[in-house]
Amino acid sequence: MRTVFIPQNLDLDRLTQEVPPPFNYYVDNFKYIVSLITEIPVYNKSVLNTMNFVPINAQKLKSEIHNYLRYLEYLIKNDVIESDNHYIKDKKSKGYRFTQQYRTEVKPGLIHKRTLLKKLNKKSRQDPKTKRKYHYLTKWFDSGLQIDFPATQEYLLEELNTNQSIGIENALLKFNSRYLSAYWLNEKNFFYVVDSNVGRFHSILTCLKSELRNFITYRGQSLVSVDIVNSQPCLSVALLDPNFYSITSNHTDQSNLFNIHNISTSSTNKHNHFLSPSSLYNITSYIMLSKSHYTSKSQPFMQYKTLVSNGRLYEYIEEKYWQNTGIKVPSRKDLKSIVFTVLFTDNRFYGQKEAAPKRIFRSIFPQVYEVFSQIKKKDSTALPRLLQTIESKLMLDLVAKRIATERPNMPIFTIHDSIVCPDGNEIYVAEVIKEEMEKAIGVTPCLKFEYWKPENLKNSINASGKIPAFNESSSTADTDNENQ
Repeated sequence: MRTVFIPQNLDLDRLTQEVPPPFNYYVDNFKYIVSLITEIPVYNKSVLNTMNFVPINAQKLKSEIHNYLRYLEYLIKNDVIESDNHYIKDKKSKGYRFTQQYRTEVKPGLIHKRTLLKKLNKKSRQDPKTKRKYHYLTKWFDSGLQIDFPATQEYLLEELNTNQSIGIENALLKFNSRYLSAYWLNEKNFFYVVDSNVGRFHSILTCLKSELRNFITYRGQSLVSVDIVNSQPCLSVALLDPNFYSITSNHTDQSNLFNIHNISTSSTNKHNHFLSPSSLYNITSYIMLSKSHYTSKSQPFMQYKTLVSNGRLYEYIEEKYWQNTGIKVPSRKDLKSIVFTVLFTDNRFYGQKEAAPKRIFRSIFPQVYEVFSQIKKKDSTALPRLLQTIESKLMLDLVAKRIATERPNMPIFTIHDSIVCPDGNEIYVAEVIKEEMEKAIGVTPCLKFEYWKPENLKNSINASGKIPAFNESSSTADTDNENQ
């Protein structure tokens, strides 16, 4: 058996009896296809920002149900679902959503068709390769990982009512996907996989809405997330060091090196061309040219590195922009957009009106901007993918592995740029993150504690604290620095 989720007011058994499909069919196939509209957004959160249309990969669906098109056509003809009919080869699958009548909360159901279950079971939700490589992480996905499901449901229903009252069109899609991820966790239906593109560890915890983590415990223990503040800018410091691109080194133990060639060894994706020697030529050439004028221990790279490490990058950008233009950046969100626009948008976007954040950043950090620009010269996705690869190698292969070696009986989980541990172990975890990042990329990061407890959702002020990077004795939180 397998649990699927369909709208509460949709009775597929009755529908197919009243309007028999003009082909040999199985109701379980209908149930599975309908359930995908709720399941896919759990893994692909970007869908939640669309107009409720959920992309369904035709090739994948065909491998599970060979005549899937007939099922889709029947569902569309009978006003169960509708399609955006928008397909872009190798980029976008056709999207589907429920018609207005069936945009309701979902209910769990079961499918029993053996041939379908056999095909689905071949595609394990717990990737064997991930389990072998990161056994020190996957072993904690057991019965001890618990969520207060009734409280979670209550929270989600309150959120749904609020979202609907203010007219958020995809409120139900968000509710259903968030309910589903919590349901799977409650049922101990865990999943985990490391993607082959940037090596990120995806699990039921990374897919769960962040607020819902406040309802999670491990064997009755409260959990704490130790997060890197402004992780992407922090990790970008590695790209300003010429040694990061060097093939040769005086180190005798090459396995302990942290550079672009070392972190590429764990990648299984042939398309990560930013890791190939030929694609590094322009990047390395530019950095070596920069080094002849600006050593890594002087301006401007050192200034950028210090600001990131202190967690004051955004404040500095705000100050400089005010000095140069007399205009104040409206909000913290706008300050973040300046950095994120630089990191994640195409170089050719620079001249457009919406690219003002790129121009602001370049005026403040021209040499840093040029390094980032060189990395994205042939592919605008190269820089964010490279940063995520650095993050994965650092957090999974260095930090988490060391913690597992030193404290093998301590449960740990990862959520990309953070380590989750039982309450009371956060100081130790923070020290490991600091030490490993300092050794790997030469930066002592600013960190933040996020204590997972239901009270956080009842208070207007989030109960979290941050660890200043350079003030070890400080007991107060730097509340201005937000995590990514």
